[in-house]
Amino acid sequence: YIPEDSPADLSYFFDDDYHKRCYVAPERFFHSSSPESSRYKDGMTCAIDIFSSGCVISELFLGGESIFSLAQLLAYRKGDYTPSPKLGEIKDGAVREMAGRMISLDPSARSLASFYLRNFESRAFPSYFRTFLHPFVWKCGAEMLPDDSIESLRLAKDEILANLKPPERAEDATGDRQVKGSEGRCDDLVNIIVLVTANMRSVRSPESKIKAVDLVAWGCQLGNDHMRLHRLLPYLSALVSDEHESPMVRARAIAAITELLALVQHFPPSENQIFLHYLLPTLSVVLRDGDELVCLAYAAALPSLAETALRFLDVVQTNGVRESNGKEEETDASGHEGYDAELSQLQEAFVSIASDMLSGRSAAVKRLLLSDILRLCLVLGREKTNNSLLPLIITVLNDRGDWELRAAFFDNLVGVATFVGRESLQHFILPCIEQALTDMHELVVEGAVRSLAGLVELGLLPMEASLRTAQVSLPLLLHPSSFLRLGVIGFLCALAKQLGSASSYCLLLPLLKPYLRHNIWMITPEALQDALLSPVSRLSFDRAIEEARRACEGGEESEQMSHARRSGRKAAIAMAAQEATASHGKEEEEEEGEEEKLRVLEHHIRSVAQARLAQQKADEQVVLERRQEQEALASEEWLQEEWDSFFGPPPPALQDALSTQTGG
Repeated sequence: YIPEDSPADLSYFFDDDYHKRCYVAPERFFHSSSPESSRYKDGMTCAIDIFSSGCVISELFLGGESIFSLAQLLAYRKGDYTPSPKLGEIKDGAVREMAGRMISLDPSARSLASFYLRNFESRAFPSYFRTFLHPFVWKCGAEMLPDDSIESLRLAKDEILANLKPPERAEDATGDRQVKGSEGRCDDLVNIIVLVTANMRSVRSPESKIKAVDLVAWGCQLGNDHMRLHRLLPYLSALVSDEHESPMVRARAIAAITELLALVQHFPPSENQIFLHYLLPTLSVVLRDGDELVCLAYAAALPSLAETALRFLDVVQTNGVRESNGKEEETDASGHEGYDAELSQLQEAFVSIASDMLSGRSAAVKRLLLSDILRLCLVLGREKTNNSLLPLIITVLNDRGDWELRAAFFDNLVGVATFVGRESLQHFILPCIEQALTDMHELVVEGAVRSLAGLVELGLLPMEASLRTAQVSLPLLLHPSSFLRLGVIGFLCALAKQLGSASSYCLLLPLLKPYLRHNIWMITPEALQDALLSPVSRLSFDRAIEEARRACEGGEESEQMSHARRSGRKAAIAMAAQEATASHGKEEEEEEGEEEKLRVLEHHIRSVAQARLAQQKADEQVVLERRQEQEALASEEWLQEEWDSFFGPPPPALQDALSTQTGG
């Protein structure tokens, strides 16, 4: 009970908005001058909760305007004020009638909650409030632990949808069942989502929290845009920004945020800044703490987030243009300038994030970002891509220790090359492809050849550049790798198709002639495979690379050593031929000039050998540095043990001082 003439207790226990609203039941107040025996004669009953609930319901239907301030409530208690004018502003008659009964001055006139649920069912409350929602929420909220509640909600998704009665479906002219108006939306699901988010804060295991995030993502698909932006996004953002949260939970929350924002269609213009001023700063903690799993999730989501951010900006601009029709041209011009400025800020923000991922993160993060890099390029535009993003993408080729990263670069190169234009293709991308034709890993070479074929098919390479790259790639027709030879054949056939029959006969066939056993008239896959010389054996190829690697490792050699090396290579080829003959069970096999084929492949073999030697030295350097670190650590521990054994450990006060000075 609260003294009405001394609001200190009210302010301490209930009031947080300076008496702008007061929903405490009138019977809980008393005057300090009244006899103590008459203050608590009736006692507190559930009627005080019904009164407060009625006030809250009234505020909801009054658009957030409170129905009682402290002064109005005290006047209402004395009979000097009536809330009827306020209640009259509620448009729904059933809600207005129910709220009026719930805030009756006489506690005995207020009925139990079950009475209102039963008597106002289907008028003020949906029917499932009494039959399903109340017992279900009671079971999950009061009778279960948070982890069990989340599991129960996850298992009951079908039951929830069946009881909440989503919008009715009707058959269209084709016989398909379509949702009227909202395409499967279930706005009443917000009551369940509130239960999920309430339990999400208290669950203990990461598995349960991931299930809760999955439930939120499920609710995003069926809810409305207001629920997505104002109820669900803050919870997911809080999970991502919590550095102490499990990486699995944070990664799943990033994926859920991406799904949520992609579903948003209608939003106020103020939400246009949600990326620059809220979401991207929140996600920046992912790059600061550097957890691998969370960074991978962010890299996978970045292109989709960029597309959604651009869509938000375009929607606001489109709506602004429609509203400004008929106004002065100066207003439109200023609107376009504002759009360009916001677009530039957005692009710079995503370039900064991509730069961090492509320069300071692991190879796995870079590969994941490259797998969908074209979508990010489309958001940044051609100018920003050429000036900022393309140089960053090319730097991944410097990572000689991860062939998968270099292969990922060429797997996604054709789309980027198509977008940046011919000039950037010829000056920046084509040299990278030509350099990759001598990569030490065959899958990277195959990816480079495949990207060449794609560029030729799209007509992006001029004739001179196409013929030059064809001449560089022709020796690979003698490579022992079958998939690499097929890649070169595909590139040559695509080039012949672009050149036409006459040009390919005059320009391309002469280049092909040294690699053919007999003449051909048309460059087709079948004709090439039938006419090509047999490739170098794998054994001869590997031995030639190893010999070239040793030669590179030994540096310059004398003429006698060079002669001995060539003699050794001939002996290795002869031995490889004998082993190949024995392995196939043949008595005789025709010699096709292994020495000559290896001479044709000499440039490729030397490049592969040099790359392998460089990688070997880099690996040895890494091993040496790790060994030195381990030895230094072991030496430090040994010195500390010797010091302690001779002088004894330092006193506790000195240990604390040293720990404080060195930061622990």
